[in-house]
Amino acid sequence: MIFLPYKMDARTRGIPLFTGAICLVCMMVFWKQLQNDQHYFEALAAFCSKDLDRGDWIVLKNLAAVNGGGHCPGVFLDIRESGAPDAAISALIDSAPLLGIFLNPQDDRDYQYGHLLETYQRFESRVPASLTDKLAYDPKNPDLWTMVSSTFSHGSLEHLMGNLLFFYIFAASVELVLGYLRFALFILISIVATSLAYTYATLSLDEARPTIGLSGVVMANVAALAVMLPRARIRCFFWFLLIIRIFHVPAIVIAVWFVGWDLYEMQHQGSESITNYVAHVSGAGLGASTGMLMRLFSSARLQTASK
Repeated sequence: MIFLPYKMDARTRGIPLFTGAICLVCMMVFWKQLQNDQHYFEALAAFCSKDLDRGDWIVLKNLAAVNGGGHCPGVFLDIRESGAPDAAISALIDSAPLLGIFLNPQDDRDYQYGHLLETYQRFESRVPASLTDKLAYDPKNPDLWTMVSSTFSHGSLEHLMGNLLFFYIFAASVELVLGYLRFALFILISIVATSLAYTYATLSLDEARPTIGLSGVVMANVAALAVMLPRARIRCFFWFLLIIRIFHVPAIVIAVWFVGWDLYEMQHQGSESITNYVAHVSGAGLGASTGMLMRLFSSARLQTASK
C-alpha cells in the first residue's frame, strides 16, 4: 500500500526562493557525501585487507574475546568515535585476556597497548573521517555548526528524496505566507529547536545516536501550514493492490495523521529507533506555535493567502 501526498493546490502566489535554495543545498551536500564516503569506504577496506601485519592480527584476534569485538574496522572506528583514543585503547586492553607471551602480565598489556596504539595511528593517517560523520549532530556535544550541517545531510537517496518532497510541498506555501525574512528565521529556529530538543531528550542516556536529516524542519512546516491554512487541499496518491486513486485531503488532516504517527512511534520505540522522532514532534510543536502566532497577529495575511 502507498499513501503519498505529492502536491498542494496552492492559492498563494510568488516564488519560494528559500525553499528552492534549501532543496538545492541538500542535494549538493548529499552529492559531496556520496563522493567522500566512496573514498572513505575504499580506504577502510584497503587498510583492513592490506595494511595489517601478523602482529596486528594477533592483537585484534585477542580482542575478539571481549564482547565479540576485535574485528577490523570495528575496533578502530570505535576508538576514533570515542574522542579519547588513549583511554579507549587502554580500556580495550584492560578487558582483553593476556597473550601469554610474557612472564610479567604488565609487560603483556604494555605490548598489546603499544601495538594497538601504533596500528591506530596508521589507521588515522590512511583512513579519512567520513564526511557524514563530520556533518552529523551529536546530542551530547551540541554546537550550532553541526545543528545546521546535519539538517542538510542525509543518509540515503530515499531519505533525501522523501524529505525534499514533503518539504517542498509544505514549505513553499509557508514561505509565501510568512514572507522571505520571517521564513528564513523560522527555518533557523526550527533547526536549533529540534536539535536542542533531541539533546534534552537524551540527557539521561549514556550514549545517543548522532542524527542527520531535514525531517524536523519538514514537520515544522507541515504543522505551520496546517494551523495557518487548515483547509488547504493536498493532492494525495493512493495505491493498494488494484485500487489507484488521487484525491484531496485538508492540510490539517495530513498534519494530524503524521504527528499522531510520530507520537505513537516515539512512545513505542523510544531511543531504540534509528528515526529521530523527537525532532519530528518538536518540529511539529514549533510549527503549530508559529501558525497560532500568525493567526493571532497576522490574520489579514492569512485571509489574503486563503482567497
